[in-house]
Amino acid sequence: MQRQLTIILSSLLLCTITMAQERDSTVLSSDTKEYKNIFKWNVTPQLLWGGSNLVFGVERKLSSHRSFSINVGHLTFLKMLNEESKLLNVLKTNKNTGFSLAFDYRFYAKKRNKKEAPDGLYWAPFFVSYNFKVQNELELLRDDNTIEAASILDTKINAFNVGIEVGYQFVFKKRFAFDMILIGPAFGYYKAKFDLDVTVQSESDYLEAIKDALANRIPLLGDLLENESVTSDGNLSAFKPGFRYVLQIGYRF
Repeated sequence: MQRQLTIILSSLLLCTITMAQERDSTVLSSDTKEYKNIFKWNVTPQLLWGGSNLVFGVERKLSSHRSFSINVGHLTFLKMLNEESKLLNVLKTNKNTGFSLAFDYRFYAKKRNKKEAPDGLYWAPFFVSYNFKVQNELELLRDDNTIEAASILDTKINAFNVGIEVGYQFVFKKRFAFDMILIGPAFGYYKAKFDLDVTVQSESDYLEAIKDALANRIPLLGDLLENESVTSDGNLSAFKPGFRYVLQIGYRF
């Protein structure tokens, strides 16, 4: 996690320094500077999944009606609850880390917007990637609630989405921004790997129980994995439609 955060902060710092140098050489008039960049805090993961999720980004103005943005951040996966399955008893979580990466290329509406980018209505193609690694200690239970085995469960989840988003960005006091991606239909590839460190007779049943527990914990994940089964070696993959929605607070520089 510390290594990921170091990479994230170093990348954003490099982008900030480079863009700040370019900004200083760009002047609209003798009195007014043009702020071509916005440093953003994506508050959506924190609102949905808690304070340990931190995602930041930078939007760069390319022309009067176009821009490009990148977001990177650290994510954590929601914990499985014991009551989600009669076959599992989750004892503790040893590892819970994740990483997100997103790009979009924005086209601001020329006729609709009174001001130039990055203010107003826009649409954009986008790419988003999510990656999670989680390790849990758990007990595998029989139907009569007795313990069949204690196990370590390693879970890896990867998701890749491409789509089209429509949003609106408010710029106020010249330096502050509030960005809303309101519509973001996507199509994605989702892959999960469940690895138990013990071999038991009904392993396939336990793997399905793990999938169901995660799906019940996260309704969106449940919709994506509906009618999908875990293979005998613990793999699960699917091509499914998805959706993106984002709220961001920004500062122009």
